Amino acid sequence: MSDPVNYGITGNVKAKAVAVGTGAQASVRETLPPQGQEEFLAAIHDLLAQLAALRLSPAAHELVRADTDQLRQLAPGDKAAAPQALGILDRLTQKLKMADVALEAAAPLGKAMKAVAAIFGVPLPF
Repeated sequence: MSDPVNYGITGNVKAKAVAVGTGAQASVRETLPPQGQEEFLAAIHDLLAQLAALRLSPAAHELVRADTDQLRQLAPGDKAAAPQALGILDRLTQKLKMADVALEAAAPLGKAMKAVAAIFGVPLPF
């Protein structure tokens, strides 16, 4: 006599998706509410505009473009995105310093970077 297989779940479960049983699959695709997405896109747009106003050399522009592209791929509502955003913003700050851009002197750029950081709930060192 074989034992019956229990594919059920018992107890308290807190999950965004649950798959139970042979071959079961679960997936979640989280999206920001329209208001949050608009705020995020506006902050990224402002950051890009402030970077464009700096008139960086083509080489420096390519370096910072990689960081802004990575920022766009993050989901602000995702808790795992916060450390990634902080790392990207920190690298962006370091690259701008290497290109002799003083963030304190470029106040609109600093403000734009702080707005993006605030969306992810991370502090910036300036």
